[in-house]
Amino acid sequence: MLRLLRSGGSGMAEWIAWILEEDGQPVLVQAWDFVPGTNWIQNMQAGTRDAARTIAVMSGDYLKSVYGGAEWQAACASDVQRSSRKLLTVRMAECDRGCWPGW
Repeated sequence: MLRLLRSGGSGMAEWIAWILEEDGQPVLVQAWDFVPGTNWIQNMQAGTRDAARTIAVMSGDYLKSVYGGAEWQAACASDVQRSSRKLLTVRMAECDRGCWPGW
């Protein structure tokens, strides 16, 4: 399973997920898979634990979001030596990557 992190409202994350699902890849997308009334934090933890890869679609809005840092840091924490490439990043626009640790 791939976990796709939101991109700040541009629809890019959803487009990437759609392409991956067309190719038969199971994808977890917050906008599609987390319904009102569910435990968002528990779902994110399960997604991080179960995902073979996490794709972060970087934008200025995403990098400034409250939960954005926690999401990509969780993916990094599960692959400290980066040997599994658990976190894949896609930069959709020029943005300040700030504290991204060389990803």
